Amino acid sequence: MNKNMEGEAVVVDTTSNEIVNRFDLGAEQPLNLAYDKVHNRLLLVDQGHPKMLEFQKKDMPGYESRRPGSRVVAIDLATGKTVALKASTGTVFVTVKNAKGAPEGSKESVARIAFQSVWVD
Repeated sequence: MNKNMEGEAVVVDTTSNEIVNRFDLGAEQPLNLAYDKVHNRLLLVDQGHPKMLEFQKKDMPGYESRRPGSRVVAIDLATGKTVALKASTGTVFVTVKNAKGAPEGSKESVARIAFQSVWVD
């Protein structure tokens, strides 16, 4: 049983139908995906719905949520790094990805950045 349960995005070459890239979304309940062409980012909502969390805990023994939910996530498609914004506090969370040679399953780091004010362009 996968205890991680985070979503994954898959990029498909529509000419060859080959998968050309895949990366973690950094969200357990990804919804409302949108592509920001100007900044080459994938934007999504990590819902964090309490009923879904109850289902996950009940029907997947040993499952533990690792994400807070109720947030917007932006993924830089060039680097795969994720940025999550908690609008109520103005806090931004950024993943620090492992190097390509890192052992499989090794944990990545998260940096928390608090701002006095937040804007989106």
